[in-house]
Amino acid sequence: LDFYHEGEWLGPAKNYLITGEIWSGAYFIHGAFFEIFNPAIAWKIFGNETIGSSRLFIFVLIFFTKVFSLILTLKIAKFFKSDETTKIIYFALIATSILFLSEYQFGHSRSYIRYTDLPILIFLIFSMEVILKKNKNHYGFLIGLISSISLVFAVDRGIYVNLLILFLLAFFLLRKEFKIAISILLGLSLSWAI
Repeated sequence: LDFYHEGEWLGPAKNYLITGEIWSGAYFIHGAFFEIFNPAIAWKIFGNETIGSSRLFIFVLIFFTKVFSLILTLKIAKFFKSDETTKIIYFALIATSILFLSEYQFGHSRSYIRYTDLPILIFLIFSMEVILKKNKNHYGFLIGLISSISLVFAVDRGIYVNLLILFLLAFFLLRKEFKIAISILLGLSLSWAI
């Protein structure tokens, strides 16, 4: 057990379940999802308020991180203008490498890609869809929706994602692709209204 780090996210979660308040009576380091909703969701799913259930949920999130990393790698491989064999070799090499960058560890993992990076991975996947394909305005809307969710998930990753959204928005405005820019702004508006 790592009493300091376990308590860092189990204490605020228990406080939330007792008081129903998110922002008072708890000290946040990473973000509301990491320190409140992650354990609270795990406890609801597994029916036990234990360290083990919250750790198991982290393993599920790490699995989804690996899946989204593979999806991003596949999209990058499809982007290359080369023969199918080269794309397959590229995907196999990069996918194998990227899977080793996120390990099944909890607490302060030394992984290069952590489950707190999920908003960034999702943003990159949606961005590739919007930039590389035409008539993908719904992905622009989804990019906008990620804005507030990413800040709740993990504050530092949320700041990165929001800065990237601003750069992406400026990119589409400079290219005079107003439909995509409007769809991103609509997603942003809804994200922050919720």
